[in-house]
Amino acid sequence: MTYQMALSNRTTAQVAIATSTLLLIGLIALGGNLLVVISIYRNPILRKITNYFVFSLAMTDIMYCLFGLSFTLVSLAEGRWIFGTVTCHFQSIWTQSLTYISMYTISIMAINRFVRVCKSSKYNSMFNHTTSLVVICLVWVLSFGIVSIASGIPNSLFYSKFDPSRAMCHNFYSREDTVINISTIIFIVANIVFQMFIIIFCYFNVFKTIKKHTNSVAPSSNTGGLGTSPREIKITWTLFAVLLGYVSTWVPVLIVMLISNISPHHLSRETQMIVTYAGTASSAINPIIYGITNP
Repeated sequence: MTYQMALSNRTTAQVAIATSTLLLIGLIALGGNLLVVISIYRNPILRKITNYFVFSLAMTDIMYCLFGLSFTLVSLAEGRWIFGTVTCHFQSIWTQSLTYISMYTISIMAINRFVRVCKSSKYNSMFNHTTSLVVICLVWVLSFGIVSIASGIPNSLFYSKFDPSRAMCHNFYSREDTVINISTIIFIVANIVFQMFIIIFCYFNVFKTIKKHTNSVAPSSNTGGLGTSPREIKITWTLFAVLLGYVSTWVPVLIVMLISNISPHHLSRETQMIVTYAGTASSAINPIIYGITNP
């Protein structure tokens, strides 16, 4: 049975459960991230440099829910894609670009913590109002620009098509080529490994510095320096928790995607849907973490 047949031939109960579950996750993601954005926008105390990146990350989740997930929900309910080729191309570019933006934002947040805690004397020059906004804008523009150009070039290696196994549109190879498949996998893995190296390096040194500071200063007098004050340590733990939440939801996604690239059509539609559900859950988990760590 093809993925499209499996999607079309579901029972009413299966359609209701699948759609309502994804809708619930999406509503949590949309509502939670809207609260984060509104809180930062309306409260001057929260308009700190670190929260610029939190704001940017929340915006990626909001825009995914509005302009990516909404089409998937309708497709899950209908059992097919009803929006046409142009909208399919739009969803593919949109979701892929937002994924890159969130990934690079997480890495920049790790660098922010590293500089703040370990290189505090350089923090104001590297992460001030102007430089932070420039970095955020560059991440957004480059991510959307590169994905749009790569997907829009005539005779490109990729084209957008509805994938019934995941109930969403994404890029497919224009031709079956083992070399292209392997090259794409290598690029994806190398990109992830590079990002993880940056993140691990930054947080390893951050927590090493925090531990050293904690051991060398008596608790009663532990007011901390610029980067190791109780407030900065709390922010660091919050952003580290965001990282863990991001990794916990995206590891299953990456595993399914890699297996799917290596061996197409060997995974069940239900297994392929892990990409959709876990990817959406990554948008919902951040506001929950902010709420728990900042009661």
